[in-house]
Amino acid sequence: MDSAANLLPLAIMGVGVYLFFRWVVRDMNRPTGR
Repeated sequence: MDSAANLLPLAIMGVGVYLFFRWVVRDMNRPTGR
């Protein structure tokens, strides 16, 4: 079960980074009306 214990945090971190980058790209593509 070592592989599962190592992959679970990595998968969670990967999903978090993916969502963060998608949010940043969407924020940059939006016209700057702050």
